[in-house]
Amino acid sequence: MSELSEEQRQFIDATALWLKAHVQDKDGEIELRFGSMSNNDSFISGVNVHGWQRVRTLLCNMTPDACACPPQSLLEIVSVYDNGKYRHIEHADGTMTRQQKTAVAQRNLVFREPISKQLVACRLSHSTETSLPPKTSTSAPTLARIRARTSFWHRMWRIDVSMVQQGPNKEAAANAPTLYEIEVELEQNRIDWSRHDFHYLALSLLLKIQEISAALVGAVDDGSNSRQLPTLVAQADVQRGANFSSPIVKQ
Repeated sequence: MSELSEEQRQFIDATALWLKAHVQDKDGEIELRFGSMSNNDSFISGVNVHGWQRVRTLLCNMTPDACACPPQSLLEIVSVYDNGKYRHIEHADGTMTRQQKTAVAQRNLVFREPISKQLVACRLSHSTETSLPPKTSTSAPTLARIRARTSFWHRMWRIDVSMVQQGPNKEAAANAPTLYEIEVELEQNRIDWSRHDFHYLALSLLLKIQEISAALVGAVDDGSNSRQLPTLVAQADVQRGANFSSPIVKQ
């Protein structure tokens, strides 16, 4: 790995502080989603199918670490109620779970991939998920998502690659075009705090962004880049209640 630039050090310092403020929530979920920025600088989750396939191939060929779980695939239908506040999840085995999900903090990030020089957008987020007793909702869902997800584990990270169809209800979702999603989630129970600190987590996250970004854009390293890390070129914290959109602040 090449020596860190000043911009990369600043990202690691800032992200370590962000993680320190949010990781302590034992019921919280820390995840990074890949996507793109719209013309009005709002984050849009999802990547193109060719980049998604390259990332999936990369993960399938990655040598697992000693404590990694084998890849797992699942199919589920997620019905979202009250504009994202509640979720009913129908699993392939016929069981159902119900959750309340609340966004706590979100940060939009744009990186420059070092080999291709292309821009890659991400969203770092902290949310809480509370399990609720299953029950039949009396209202109509605001969104339905049919999701086929494969999860890969590497050290303290779980990487999900998903094919998703979504619409206002299950019937509409079944006929919708496929979306391709990639997210990296921190598995807090896999962190060895006797050896690692928040700066280590931030650097580890940047390494994951580098691996996935290079595959997303199809970058080929001829050996001269010495595994350079991506550089942050823009970021913005998303205000709560902003409906998952925010202006990007250029660095």
